[in-house]
Amino acid sequence: MKKTFIILTLLLSLSSCLEKKEVNKNEFEERLAEYVYEDNRFDPIAYISNPKKTDTICISEISKAKNDIKKEGISFIQEVGFSYGINRYNKELKELCKQKGLIHKIEFKRCMALRLSCYSLYMDKALMEKFGTDFKEKMHKEADSLFLINAVNKTISYGDLDDRPRLPNKKERKSNDLGYVYVQNPEIKIESTKWDDLPFMDIDFVVHKDSTISDFNVNNFVARGNDRFKKELFNLTVNKIKTDYPIWIPGSIKGIPLKSNNNVRVHFIKK
Repeated sequence: MKKTFIILTLLLSLSSCLEKKEVNKNEFEERLAEYVYEDNRFDPIAYISNPKKTDTICISEISKAKNDIKKEGISFIQEVGFSYGINRYNKELKELCKQKGLIHKIEFKRCMALRLSCYSLYMDKALMEKFGTDFKEKMHKEADSLFLINAVNKTISYGDLDDRPRLPNKKERKSNDLGYVYVQNPEIKIESTKWDDLPFMDIDFVVHKDSTISDFNVNNFVARGNDRFKKELFNLTVNKIKTDYPIWIPGSIKGIPLKSNNNVRVHFIKK
C-alpha cells in the first residue's frame, strides 16, 4: 500500500511538472547548469558550502535546511524518483533514523532531470559532519539487513526478493507465463488461437521455504466474454499448477530462501 502511494505521488508530481514545463523551463536549466553531472571534478557538498550568488534557489533551500535543523534536528533525506529510491527496507530505515535521533524524510523528485536538491545536500553535509562520510550508505545496508531478519518468518512480496521463486528446471525466473490451460466446456467461448486474443488469468500463490505451494488467488482475469466461468477456469488453473508444477525453488534475499508470494499467468485454449 505504501509503495502504491509513493508511485501515485510520483505520477502526480510528473503531471504537475509537465504542466508547468514552460513556466519553470529556465529555472530548471539554470539549476542543471550549476550541477554539471558529467564533470567528475564537481563536488556537490563543496558547492553548497559556497553556492554561486546567482543560484537563489539553492541558497533558499540551504536556508530552509538550516532553519529546520535548528527547529527539529537533522533529517535523513531519502530521494525518490521514477527509477530509484523505493526500497524494501523503508520501514527499517525509518526506525533506525528514529533510534539515532534523526527525522526520516522522503523527497519526491518532481522532474526526472533534476536529481539534486540543495536542501537534501545540506542535510547530507550535516550527517557527514556528525556521523562520518559513509553514514548514509551504512544506514541503508543496516536497514536492509534488518529487513531480512524480519522477513525470515513472514510471507513477503516477490517484488522485495533478490531472486523470485522459479521452477526447478530453470536457472532463473524470466517470465510469469506458464503456458496453456486446456478447456473442454463447450459453453466457454474461445474462438481464436492467437495468443493476444486468448482469455488469460494471473494467479497469485505462496511458495514456502520447503518448496511447497498454497493459498491460491486470482490477481487478474481477462475473460474475453467468459466472466461467468471465472471460478471454473480458476479451479482448472489451480489444478494444473498443483499437478504440473507442484515444486518451486523459493525466492531468496542474499541467498537465504524465504516464504513469499508468487505470480504466474496462464492462457486458456480449447482442447
